[in-house]
Amino acid sequence: MTTPPPGGFPSYSSAPQPPVTPGNGGGWQGADTPSAQSWTPAGAPESAWTQQGNWGVPPLAKDALRPVIPFRPLGLGELFSGAIEILRFAAAPLFLIPLVPMLILGVFEGFITYWSFSSLDSFTRQLSYASTDDVPRILSGFFLPLFSGLFISVALMGIVSFLVMGPLYIISSDAVIRRKVDVREAFSRFWPRLIPMIGTAVLFTLMSFAIILLASGIGMLPMIGIIGDVINDVEVTPGRIGVIVLVTLLCTLVAFLSLVFVQIRFLYAYPACTLEGLGPLPALKRSWELTRGVFWRTLGRYLLVSVAIAALTSILSSLFRLFFFGAPDLSLAFSAVLSALISALTMPLLVSFLTLMYTDERMRRDNFGVILEQAYRTRLS
Repeated sequence: MTTPPPGGFPSYSSAPQPPVTPGNGGGWQGADTPSAQSWTPAGAPESAWTQQGNWGVPPLAKDALRPVIPFRPLGLGELFSGAIEILRFAAAPLFLIPLVPMLILGVFEGFITYWSFSSLDSFTRQLSYASTDDVPRILSGFFLPLFSGLFISVALMGIVSFLVMGPLYIISSDAVIRRKVDVREAFSRFWPRLIPMIGTAVLFTLMSFAIILLASGIGMLPMIGIIGDVINDVEVTPGRIGVIVLVTLLCTLVAFLSLVFVQIRFLYAYPACTLEGLGPLPALKRSWELTRGVFWRTLGRYLLVSVAIAALTSILSSLFRLFFFGAPDLSLAFSAVLSALISALTMPLLVSFLTLMYTDERMRRDNFGVILEQAYRTRLS
């Protein structure tokens, strides 16, 4: 059994722990299902966690030291309540890390939006009186800065989101055993993992692009045939057009389902890379291993938290807009800043939930709950 470092979070080594011996009821002793309220390896002495007949807490622990989650396989409700408890326990670093860069990017995007719409009248006026030779210059003078700014904004938003997720995973994982991590420590532990995280993201992106290109290539084959017929003055029948539409829809559906499948099977690649210290390929393999046989459970949980975050985003957006009135260009600029702010507020919830999903699969497969319990005892001693 791995010994947790003093005062710190237990090692997330991917080496599985000794399996738990099933009790009389099968699975976790003292229950017939993994969602039972207590568990102890058969033959092991009863721990402080189970002396009260429930997952409980050690007798001397105060409410502020209660475990964020029970150290056994988790149910859906425990994932949500645990994620909320993580947000309560480590609210300052979890919200501060994404808030500052997201607000800066939101202001930048708001400026681009405000500039584009405030310049729209001048652009249309110039275009209506411009000569044919001046049209390209006017179009490029308006659209080139606009699209360049939007592209830079979207690219920076993606990069910042990617960079802040690593420290958020570290803070959330330590919060499981009630260990606080400040912003400086989170980033100091994340920087050595930055290059492997980038490599993991590159591999995942390449796989996604490969799926899209393959589906697009197959879907284009009938279209290429029709283009050849048009060039050779061959009549194109409605039936062939129908085949093209059908093949295009089928390829789009297959590509979408393939991307969903890849997204779910590699959902744990980032936390595995950050918390287990794995390289890009081992992290992808680790995620594939953790999701083997539990694809639908993982998909369902991910969809539920996505729906919950979408609903929360809608509520926050509606509340914020109640306090702002202004011209259309200012409203659109404010919406850009608001969108960045809401992303900063909802990102910690998503990362906390994913961290608990990842920890849950580790407890189910690697007996990681024993390691967490040992680390938690160290925190209380």
